[in-house]
Amino acid sequence: LPLLNKYSSAENWLRIVQSVLPEKLEDDMFVRSLRNENGVEQILIWTKIDYPDEVHSDEQECFIVLQGKCRCYIEDEVIELGPGGFLSIPMYKHHDVQVLEGPVMAVVQRMKVA
Repeated sequence: LPLLNKYSSAENWLRIVQSVLPEKLEDDMFVRSLRNENGVEQILIWTKIDYPDEVHSDEQECFIVLQGKCRCYIEDEVIELGPGGFLSIPMYKHHDVQVLEGPVMAVVQRMKVA
């Protein structure tokens, strides 16, 4: 799988994840690991509910929104994203995600930092 970056295509990622998606979102949240090797983890998250606060001290996190609309809180910063929106989250910063129009589907990437 390709690494996520600000030039990643939501349309391409939607095609990539199509085969692992359930027909509909039965529960509040569907999570599926897509890749976990060599310090790179990529996760598909499809959620009707907000994603709770977290902070990372040993990995760089970013994500791309495939469907829906969300509001991301990174300490004192607020960013709204829709389909195709990409966000890189600085290490050591508390962050959480609020679903605005959903469900929200996103690919989250975490890369270990040496």
